[in-house]
This record gives sequence, C-alpha cells and structure tokens, in this order.
Amino acid sequence: MIKVRNPGFLNWLLILCLIIPSFSETPVQRHGKLTTDGKYLLNKNGKIVQLRGMSFYWSDPSWNGDQYYTTGIVDFLVDNWKCTVLRVAYGHQAGWNLCETVINQAIKKGI
Repeated sequence: MIKVRNPGFLNWLLILCLIIPSFSETPVQRHGKLTTDGKYLLNKNGKIVQLRGMSFYWSDPSWNGDQYYTTGIVDFLVDNWKCTVLRVAYGHQAGWNLCETVINQAIKKGI
C-alpha cells in the first residue's frame, strides 16, 4: 500500500493536468465553427462564447496605420494580450496586401 504524505498536492497536480491542455488549444480548436442565436455567439456545442480582441488601426498609409499591419504585431497581440479575435480595417488606398498579411498570420496563430 502506498502512503501519500500530502494529498492536497496530488489534488492540485490532477487539476493542473486537466487545465493545461485547454490552454494549449487555439480558439479555433476550442470553439470550432461559430454561430449566432439572437445576440449570442455560440460555439460548436451551442454554448455561449466570449472572444477578446481589438481592431487594427485604419490601414491607410496617410494615417500611419499601415505600420501595424505586420506578422509581429499579430504574434504580440495573440501571445501577450491573449487576443482571440482581430478586426482588420481595410483602407483601399493601401491595397489588400497589408490586410492579407494580418489575416494569414491570424490563421496561422489559430484565431
């Protein structure tokens, strides 16, 4: 028979083992295809979802917003600010390339 000196430690270890895998999932893996029901955003199981994120500054170079449309900024927002959604404000003067850079990096990051 095994004698456990600190059963509280084993409880915490078990909780951590159950929680940590959920942090490694991307929002897309965790929520799946999203739908709406009235004013609610629902995940693949019909449960209410809350996403966190921000809107990119206007991509028009005359407003200096184009400097933020980089893969590094997307990585920073996902990794440090824990954004699960980003809004890309398209300014046709700048062309589509800036927006496409952000969108493709967001897909790579799983948001």
